[in-house]
Amino acid sequence: MKQPPLKIGLAQIILAAFCLALSYYFRPLLSTVLPLSTDLPGHVALIERLREQLLHGRLLFYDTAWFGGWPAYQFYGFIPHLLAALLSFALENFSADPVMLSVSTIIWIGLALFPASLWFASRPLLRQLNPFGYEADTTSKTLLSAQVCFLSIWFLNLNYPSVGFGWRAIVDAGLFSQIIAWHLLLVFTGTALRALQSLGDGRNKARYARKLALIFAFLILTHPLSAIFAAFLTAVLWFSESSTRRVFEGATVLALLLCSFWIIPLLCTSSDYTWTHIHQPGGDILSALFSYSILEIPEVIRTFPKFDLTPLLILLFSLSSLALRSYLQSRSISTLRISFLLGALLFSSHWLAEGIPLGVHYYRFLPLLTLLFCIYLAPILAALYAASSSSAARSGLLTLAIVGILTSFTWNPSPAAGNGISSEARALLEKLKSNKPAGRVAFSSLQGSSFENRISPHLLPALVSRETGLSIETPNGLFIQSSQPCLLFGSIMQSLGLQVYTLPIMEEHPLELLPSRSLELLTSLGVSTLITNQEEGLKLAALDPRIELTTNGPFSIAALSGHTKKSMIEAVTKPVIGFLDNGRGSSTRIPFKYLDYYFASDPELSGKVELLAVDTSGAASRYVDHWLINDPDVVSYDRARNESYISFHAAESNPFSNSLDVEGERYGSISMYLSRNLDKNRLLTTAARQPTTQIPSIAFNSTAQEMTLSNLEPGKLYRINYAHFPYWSTRDGRLFRGSLDRILFVSNGEEASIRFSRIAHFHGWLGALLTGLGAIVFLVLKPRKSN
Repeated sequence: MKQPPLKIGLAQIILAAFCLALSYYFRPLLSTVLPLSTDLPGHVALIERLREQLLHGRLLFYDTAWFGGWPAYQFYGFIPHLLAALLSFALENFSADPVMLSVSTIIWIGLALFPASLWFASRPLLRQLNPFGYEADTTSKTLLSAQVCFLSIWFLNLNYPSVGFGWRAIVDAGLFSQIIAWHLLLVFTGTALRALQSLGDGRNKARYARKLALIFAFLILTHPLSAIFAAFLTAVLWFSESSTRRVFEGATVLALLLCSFWIIPLLCTSSDYTWTHIHQPGGDILSALFSYSILEIPEVIRTFPKFDLTPLLILLFSLSSLALRSYLQSRSISTLRISFLLGALLFSSHWLAEGIPLGVHYYRFLPLLTLLFCIYLAPILAALYAASSSSAARSGLLTLAIVGILTSFTWNPSPAAGNGISSEARALLEKLKSNKPAGRVAFSSLQGSSFENRISPHLLPALVSRETGLSIETPNGLFIQSSQPCLLFGSIMQSLGLQVYTLPIMEEHPLELLPSRSLELLTSLGVSTLITNQEEGLKLAALDPRIELTTNGPFSIAALSGHTKKSMIEAVTKPVIGFLDNGRGSSTRIPFKYLDYYFASDPELSGKVELLAVDTSGAASRYVDHWLINDPDVVSYDRARNESYISFHAAESNPFSNSLDVEGERYGSISMYLSRNLDKNRLLTTAARQPTTQIPSIAFNSTAQEMTLSNLEPGKLYRINYAHFPYWSTRDGRLFRGSLDRILFVSNGEEASIRFSRIAHFHGWLGALLTGLGAIVFLVLKPRKSN
């Protein structure tokens, strides 16, 4: 079907005027003041670091300031941050804080242009109502614009920020990437619906396959959860129309090829360096769409305008859509209806989350379902107008459209401008600036105080460097909170009785250590200062009298000065246990991350030995004092004097366990097996290593992504207190993965350098190769010329 050219008419004028009204409505969000948001400060802090890397032609990099080091954007979509960083360069002459201005500008523009994307997604539905006796005239397009405006202000003002609804989810909850993902998902849906209307035209099929692939690729790199939802919608569309299946199949494969440079490394490393992080489905889609219960409706009508009538209008439109012949018979609208009902069933399902552990926030699919619902309801006014025969009814519909928009604005005032952090938080930052802590600064979640304090794990760590001017590292962070380094750090904090923000995994298997051991683990990670609330500070001081406690407003500053400060590099003096996993498949494997957590949590083993992950190459043999080998086929445990064998076989899981804690169940099975079969005494009888006489030093150059080590003793095993990752490489020695997910290093000489680079690893070049292949296919896949 040939698409008609876009003409500027009354409908487009209404849409443009409403976008301008929204830009004024959301004007307080256009600010350089960092809002008191949950996640947004973390986004801003990371974008600032990305700016520095972009100046040196680098997008993916190792960031030492989060969890003691993590590979930025290895597991997190980067498009929104890249866009904000690039825009910040253009805004440098307009603000002293171009990054914050860039972020707020993207949010402001994204919210203001939301109706335009919703219009694009819903416009094909209006065209498809034509076969049922309805003309897409100026009136119908005007009504579509009016309904799009009403649905836009309704959706943007839904007040469920933690679930992901409305503008508050972007600003208050800080779901910065979501604002761009909303637009991409709407454009993807609109393009897919247009593809459905282009049956029988091979030229159009090729054109839409390229468009859908490009949009889907950007969606994957922006917000993977939204991309999963787009894949779900694609599956429904694939089943609904057999003649367009090749379009969706080709678009999906091409999109995955284009994103391979990011997807391949993610898939190859996520199982070993992250933990499956499932959030149980929560929230009720009906309560989000219709915020008043049935019993409340009479009271709402009776006391108008005390209550907002918007939910009642949504209910009215929903019921009308089930009575209109044109709505019931339209193929595209029926597909959207099926998608919404099926999605509401699946994405609110505990059963789905348990059976398909994607490691996502399942409840975050509900706002995306609501977007689908908005597209579905967008042409309802136009369809009702076409079905009405009386002029009074048609006039009533026009009035209803205007009332809907006005009531939404009336009952939802503009957002308030941010006032910045409190004087107490500002005083804390000034205190840190004057104290100049020598090591890392860690924050508890500071629960029990003001709203600002509850979000301090993101807000204050994000402000430490930029507000104090000091290069203070903090193990706190936002991204990939289920990563191995974050899990170990958070668990150590919890073992001291401190509240830790967002650490739901492994709750059933906490670290149960003596306070002295927990404090030793923290200092071994380079932590010198803990920031807590006053109650937690007093508990810490009671645990160990060597802790120096000072009070600063509602905060307590606990200096771990009584404990031996660990440098970022030190010689390994503990016995080294080399772990080799010969398991095959998930039923017999023991991933190193599980063994590492077990050794850290076991009171008898914690801190007594150093773990070292080895492979079958034998490169680590000379540095290992005792071997621990998991071999599912072993019969005897005593093949050699310095070898301990275990033979793990996973117990059969209970299909009726009704548990979402997939990682916890698997770790529990491994932990139970190790507790019963591991010969701890044999491991602990290994002799300690001789300390080195030289004091090594280390410097990390973020610009070059390189660690420079000096004053080393050749052949000596050193522990570097940055998180291990397979993209570290060196020509000056050997690298291994050690306890607490740190780097172990053996140098060939007195000096060494270690670089972080992904392209040199097979994950990197394989992904780059496939992306190059996808780019070639994308360029070759041109629409055929019509005869």
